[in-house]
Amino acid sequence: LIPPPSMGKVQIHVDRVLMSILGLPSEGVHLNALTGISPCRVWIARRSSEVYSFPNMLDNLAAGTIADGMSAQDTLVVEAQEEVGLDPDLTREARLKSRVIFRTQHGNRVRCGLNHIFDLILPEQVTFRLNRSEVTEVILMTMQELRTEVLKEQFKFNSALVQIDLLIRKGATNLKPDEESILINE
Repeated sequence: LIPPPSMGKVQIHVDRVLMSILGLPSEGVHLNALTGISPCRVWIARRSSEVYSFPNMLDNLAAGTIADGMSAQDTLVVEAQEEVGLDPDLTREARLKSRVIFRTQHGNRVRCGLNHIFDLILPEQVTFRLNRSEVTEVILMTMQELRTEVLKEQFKFNSALVQIDLLIRKGATNLKPDEESILINE
């Protein structure tokens, strides 16, 4: 397989739409936008009905595939400005907190890759300028609400992994044994 950009020299350029069709690994960024007050809450985006993949599903505030020649941080800045209108200088304050490697199959497509997970503290009064072709709304959720929506499978699959990582890092899982298996096995 062709390694993601951070794992080695790029051997071939493939349009990102073809990555899952060909079963090739991708590399992306995901932004957890959190409030800085206790109890911590998180800004969640709802994907537009117009997007090709996972329409109307919940998602991170901003996310995207890293293009050849771009860094994870630069990709995050571009995606956050493009999707929800965040100021680039503000987005540059986001800090890399975790990485998640994933592999899953949806129908006849295998999706695999590496997600770089960034956290950014935003005020509750932040104003978003939504790109309605990508995001229809932004919702401020408590950790409990976030956990519930993950368990109800309302998130895009790789964004759900990012949310699970956030819940674990924030000590907000409080899972029952049957719920734990849902998060780990699905």
